[in-house]
Amino acid sequence: MLIELFVTVFYGYAVVGAIFGFYFVWWGVARIDPDAHPLPVTLRLMLWPASAALWPMLAWKLLQIK
Repeated sequence: MLIELFVTVFYGYAVVGAIFGFYFVWWGVARIDPDAHPLPVTLRLMLWPASAALWPMLAWKLLQIK
């Protein structure tokens, strides 16, 4: 029972991270760093796994920007 809950939470974190990572790589990174706007697609694809894994921290950073 506890393991099933842990796996469900892990998959939920991974799914939300994958969706947020896609948003962050294509639109959010330019909000944090305007110089990152012209990044090539290959570099954006390399940033996707890290942004998916660290999505809570990056979401907090995006929410602080006005």
